[in-house]
This record gives sequence, structure tokens and C-alpha cells, in this order.
Amino acid sequence: MKANRFSAISVGAGISNWMTYYVNTDIHPFTRQYLKSTPWEDPNIYAKTSPMTTINKASTPTLIQHGEFDRRVPIANAYELVQGLRDNDVPAKLVVYKGFGHGISKPKERLAALWHNWQWFSHYVLGEDVIIPGLGDK
Repeated sequence: MKANRFSAISVGAGISNWMTYYVNTDIHPFTRQYLKSTPWEDPNIYAKTSPMTTINKASTPTLIQHGEFDRRVPIANAYELVQGLRDNDVPAKLVVYKGFGHGISKPKERLAALWHNWQWFSHYVLGEDVIIPGLGDK
């Protein structure tokens, strides 16, 4: 059964699959500490805590924002999530911030991230379409 708890969500540099994250991140000790294991020692905890494991239950329109060169949460997580959502007919949009890593540090791009969220939530929560000045509906 698909839940309808939220009208829309936004994910910023989110971990969609702990296994994908573990083998690609630049901070392996964090994952081992957080999940109390490696994926080879306890693959079940990695599956149990990964959103991709239950992607077939997803139904909430999802905005995904990610830095192109994120080494902390590699962009493979964003691509995996957006594809899983689209394969399940869930409205999903991926915005990749070119040239950025984990975190958007320049004012122009921070403003863009804010606008993308405003546009997304206005559409799915308020039923209003917001046009971003100079960008149209990008």
C-alpha cells in the first residue's frame, strides 16, 4: 500500500542506498559507526535502512537537489533515487548544482535552491505554479 502522508518532499544530498553510499563515500568510518557494521558483515541493516529497498511504496512527489561533485554523499544516490521514483510513476525532479560538492556555498546557487523548493512546494502543496525569474520552469 502506498502512503499519502505528505503532499511533496525535497531531498538535499540524500542517502538513497546505504550500500551505494558506503562504497562511494569519502567517509567510510561514519557509515560503519552509524550502522554498527560494514555491508559485508551485516547486509540486512544496509537494506533495512535504505529507501531504495521500499521504493515501490513511494508515492510522494520528490524534488532531489545534489551537488555535481559531492564526495560526502556521491551523486549516484540521487540518480538511483530519481530513477526508482520515475520507474514507479512518482513525480520526481533532479536538480544538479554544477561545480558543487556537499553543500551549496555560493549565494546565487543558494537562492536557486530556495527557488526550486518554493516552486516545487507551491505546485504540489498549494496548487500554484511559480515561474522562477530568468529561468522559466527549469
